[in-house]
Amino acid sequence: MSEAQTTKIGYHASEDESEDEVPVIHKCDLRKQSIDCAIISDSVLRTMKLSGCDIVRAVLIDCDIRACVITSSNASRCEIVDTSMDESRVSDSRIAHSMINDSKLTATTFVMTEHQKCSMSQCSDILTPLALERFSPELRDHIFKFSIWNHLRPNGQVAEEQTTPPIVIALRRNKVYYAEAVKIYQQAYTLNVNDETRVLDQLAGEGALKNLRYFKLGYVLVCSGRNA
Repeated sequence: MSEAQTTKIGYHASEDESEDEVPVIHKCDLRKQSIDCAIISDSVLRTMKLSGCDIVRAVLIDCDIRACVITSSNASRCEIVDTSMDESRVSDSRIAHSMINDSKLTATTFVMTEHQKCSMSQCSDILTPLALERFSPELRDHIFKFSIWNHLRPNGQVAEEQTTPPIVIALRRNKVYYAEAVKIYQQAYTLNVNDETRVLDQLAGEGALKNLRYFKLGYVLVCSGRNA
């Protein structure tokens, strides 16, 4: 489906409507498209690029969101920039230069962002932009290892819930640094092997198994053979 076709889905236009009218997208399931300056409501958006949109009661997954107004929505694994968000839920995302109010935030990294009356869990707040380009690869490696290992193994013990470290989320927009951090994340991660073989299949497909060192079989922690 082309971009033009997608942006017209759910578009309710009157006969005398001019071309300057803002398109309205309602109760749609869209993915892998770009939408500019639209009103979006009660929809599911996956892997979308959204700019200048008014979004209400939507589910946003793996989206790049710029200069939007979001209300009563759920966002997961999104990059959110220059956006105002109210009464929403955000998880495993990065928010920069935005305003967040009355929302629930989980495993999210803020970069120079204001947030008020928000419930936060496992979030990090960066007041100034990262300047990792000033550091050598060896120093970045030490920084990433310290942050990631302390997140996954606080006090030297494996965390009961292995959530994505905030530094990994914050680096998603930089392919080089993100790849460096993800490799360390995979090495530090403890894979809980139960009956969910689909997890193993997914990791094998992403090439992560070659970096994994720790597996948890039931309640026993074993090492794959490499040094920690």
